Amino acid sequence: MKQTVLVPLDGSKLAERALKVAGSIATAREGAGVALLRALETPRLNAWLPAEMLPLHEHEKKVATQYLASQASLLEKQGIEVRTILAPGPGPVEAVVDECKAGRADLIVMSSHGDTGWLELFLGSNAEKIARLAPAKILVVKGEGDSPPPFKKILIPLDGSQRAETALPLALDVAPGGSASIILAGISVVFQGHAFEGDMRATVEPDLKRIQEYLDGQAEWLSSQGYQVDTVIKRGEPAEEILKLTEETETDLVLMTSHGRTGFAVWLYGSVAERILRHAPCSVLVMKES
Repeated sequence: MKQTVLVPLDGSKLAERALKVAGSIATAREGAGVALLRALETPRLNAWLPAEMLPLHEHEKKVATQYLASQASLLEKQGIEVRTILAPGPGPVEAVVDECKAGRADLIVMSSHGDTGWLELFLGSNAEKIARLAPAKILVVKGEGDSPPPFKKILIPLDGSQRAETALPLALDVAPGGSASIILAGISVVFQGHAFEGDMRATVEPDLKRIQEYLDGQAEWLSSQGYQVDTVIKRGEPAEEILKLTEETETDLVLMTSHGRTGFAVWLYGSVAERILRHAPCSVLVMKES
């Protein structure tokens, strides 16, 4: 399948913030394309439908088609192949999921909300619904202003599993050529009721040493790709610790998987990813379970 970045649009400037990020990623992924999607609810045809509604709907379709073409031209000027999709009902979430299920997109890039219309609903339960249902990676672009800044500081939480490690190569897409500094965070779960005092200390220290050795090994590969890499170890509830780190390190992007594979910590990755998507002050990229 050709790599394709899918961008849902609703006509607002905030929704369009995702275009710059999508264009950068498509350029970094040689030969990748971009698909721009706008959902347009189809009026129900019945005896009670006013006659004037049909011409109005046709006008909306024409305006939406012209809008998509104008946004596509901005990316095409950068040498990016662009496809536009005017999706009829039942709704935007279903349209995005259907595109991914049909194998026509492997990454969704969208703004956290739009000024007008349906896209503003994504960051609540609909964002979680898309993250659960769409067989694709999802990047939610947050922040203010018409043009989001490039990702200069990326936080990658790891649990020691091979699945979590599959997020590492995505750094090459979102910040190619070592253009960002990366923080690898080893998050080890502390279960409520455990007290790390006295005899327990002997079991804690070797665990921390093992985590550090693991992080150093992952950092070595990223360093070989030109990135400046730092490591940090946190013990606690994963989502809470990740959210704290985004504030402490002024992270631009959290890059993580939605499921892990029992490394040095057992996370309920689905719920962790949803909490990060909803509450992180920065952009978030979640890689879905294959």
